Amino acid sequence: MSTPSKYHGFKVPEGYFRGFPGRLSDRLREEEGQAPPVESGFKVPENYFETFPDRLQEQLKKKENPVRPLWPALRLPIAAAAAAVLLLFLLRPWAQGDTPTPRFEDLAGETLEAYLDSGDLDLTPYELTETIPLGEIGLADVLEASPGDRLIIEYLENDTDTDDELYWENDN
Repeated sequence: MSTPSKYHGFKVPEGYFRGFPGRLSDRLREEEGQAPPVESGFKVPENYFETFPDRLQEQLKKKENPVRPLWPALRLPIAAAAAAVLLLFLLRPWAQGDTPTPRFEDLAGETLEAYLDSGDLDLTPYELTETIPLGEIGLADVLEASPGDRLIIEYLENDTDTDDELYWENDN
């Protein structure tokens, strides 16, 4: 690959561009006999800006473009989308079946007892007893309700640490 030379084949005399606009102007005067025009070639007709608003209004009145409302064009897609969303929520394809909402009565007594025994409540026994509605419980309800044999056997199997507690009296 060859290195580019400093000289491109064109030579300009020294000081050629100094005073160039003046020399060009003198040369043009000599050729045509007059100086180049100082003004631009564009002219505004007389009273153009005074009559402009009236002419503009006339042109705007002539062009009556039909106006197409946006909402009637979008009614059908919006209605279709609303119907699709409504059907989606009514049919609920993601639901695996009708599962009943769990209620407090559905909980097993053992489940509640295990939860209360786990100690995750952050309540003291006193606070816990304050939350129980004692106004609904009568003395007859307490006296008549006796635990079944199954509950007594479960209690004896699970809640007593040793059999000695059942047979020995405390000698304090």
